[in-house]
Amino acid sequence: MDEAQNATTAEPEQSYFYTLRIAIEAFLANQWKLIKMEATEKSARFFTLLMIGVGGICFLFFVIFALSMLIGYAFASWAGSTAIGFAALSGLYLALLLLIWGGRKLWTKKLANMVVKIFFNKQVKDGDAK
Repeated sequence: MDEAQNATTAEPEQSYFYTLRIAIEAFLANQWKLIKMEATEKSARFFTLLMIGVGGICFLFFVIFALSMLIGYAFASWAGSTAIGFAALSGLYLALLLLIWGGRKLWTKKLANMVVKIFFNKQVKDGDAK
């Protein structure tokens, strides 16, 4: 009689563990898909911001180039010599470069914080509590 009882109690336990295993596998598969989708979303957002930044830098380069020519020739007309005018402009750019170089830690910290914010930003959906 003991063997008969053990056989009948073993079947529900085996069925329970099998169902539990299937549920855990499904849960882990869904979690893995969620992680991949979140990583894809954050990478796409970062890439989009990067491309917007590169486009803005290219546009800014051409604007600065045009303004440099304009300012260089303006300094040249005031100084009476093209070389002196463009040398004065070069001196202004050197001073600007030194200012930027002096504050590079602040700029790199802000840039690093922006990248970290993109990758670790928790977005709250409309129905979720804050």
